[in-house]
Amino acid sequence: EGLEFRYLTLDTDLPENMASSLRRDIAAAVLEILWRHPDIHPDHLQYLHGISLVETASWKRCQQWDNVFSFYDPGDSCIKIRQDQTESPGRLEAAVLIALGQSLLGNYCQEKGMEDVFVEERQVGRLYRLITGKRQELNSFLSPEELDTYLQLSRMCPKKDEKHCYTRLVNGEEGFTPPGLLFGLVFAWYLDNRFASNVEYKMSVMKNIPSDLIPEQVRILRRREKLIRFFRERIFRDQFF
Repeated sequence: EGLEFRYLTLDTDLPENMASSLRRDIAAAVLEILWRHPDIHPDHLQYLHGISLVETASWKRCQQWDNVFSFYDPGDSCIKIRQDQTESPGRLEAAVLIALGQSLLGNYCQEKGMEDVFVEERQVGRLYRLITGKRQELNSFLSPEELDTYLQLSRMCPKKDEKHCYTRLVNGEEGFTPPGLLFGLVFAWYLDNRFASNVEYKMSVMKNIPSDLIPEQVRILRRREKLIRFFRERIFRDQFF
């Protein structure tokens, strides 16, 4: 109740109101998804104002880093979902949960981009650069301190000489999960690990006993333990005594 439902096509730059029958179907599906996940708190919905289905041919989001066909748009506080994802209940559920997770970050990002890194005229990697918004303008489920904690847990490095700026070096042609997408994926994974198999793969290191011979394995394990604890305590507010 209170959510806007819209439809976007190539024919117009303006969103159209969703047909009433489709609106009922999507609203019922979203309500069922929320009902199945009691760990979703009402406060998790406060930054979500609507859901827009985007005609498949009109989908313009860059898929360089992922095959997730949904995202949260802080510009209008709406989840955008590629229309073909509604054809499968499982795909729709994953799309809704991932984008809902992203919505908790709100308008945290003011600017982001990727720069090529060269050494002796040879490209050796890329530098992902993210600038967060000013403290007084932040509209997010996270406090500025919690946002800083999360970004560092997602391996973003704060620049000491440039406030609000975080960077991460991506080696060669390696893949990369931007922090906004990672937040949505971990949110969905925490609720049901079926919906983020790549996160489940990352977390599988915790099932193994780390070797003292490989210090990096221990560091990875500790970082992922901290990330899970962050979501458990800060996002889902589960406290164990």
